[in-house]
Formats: sequence, structure tokens, C-alpha cells
Amino acid sequence: IDLQPDIPSMTGDPGQLQQVFTNLIINAGSAMNGKGRIVITSRFDADCEEVSLQFGDTGPGISPDVQDKIFEPFFTTKRPGEGTGLGLSVAYGIIQQHGGTIEVKNAHTGGAIFTITLPLESPENAGDFLC
Repeated sequence: IDLQPDIPSMTGDPGQLQQVFTNLIINAGSAMNGKGRIVITSRFDADCEEVSLQFGDTGPGISPDVQDKIFEPFFTTKRPGEGTGLGLSVAYGIIQQHGGTIEVKNAHTGGAIFTITLPLESPENAGDFLC
């Protein structure tokens, strides 16, 4: 865990955000078959007034031919009975409701990296400032 210590308080639904983070961690553990490393990093961008969080793992990564589908409802790479294909879709919706973004890429050294960017203020409280 590499969390920036001086990140200011932000608005959001803690339960929903915990659901997103838990889903990413569980998916990473599943992709690595319980063996590997998950690295969680947070950073604050004062100019943009937003926080970015990265969840990286040492698993096989995400096949390029499915990367653009993983946030779609009911899409899964798991075997039948192992997943509903809703976890990342729900996570995507939660992050959007918070005015943020979630993206995925493969690390050069292997594994997947999910990056979440969230504004300090909820969308209804934020001004017109865009970074």
C-alpha cells in the first residue's frame, strides 16, 4: 500500500466506494489464483482537486480483445457459475455517479492496473472547473 498521507477529505458514499475497491481487490486475487501481489496507490492532484487511486496486480493482465468490454453488464471472463459479470459494471456506475472515471491498462511487467480518478467535491457541489 502506497497511500499519500495528506489527501484532503472528499465527498462520496463510503459504502459504495468500498464496494468498488473490494471488487477490484477480489478480482485481482482471483486473476492471480491467490498468488501474487496487489499494490494500491493514492495520489492527490491539487491543481485538478482530484484523487487518483491505482489498483495494480501481478496477474496475467487483461486480454486486449476484451479490455473494451470489461465494464459492460454481464460480461465475464470467468467460467460459468464463478461470476455474474456485474462487478465491474456496477463499479463503473458508482465511479461515474461520484463524478469520476475508471480505466484499465496492462502493466509492462504483467498484470492489470485499474485507475480511478475522483473529484474532491461531489458533482452537484463542484463548480465548473475542469482539469
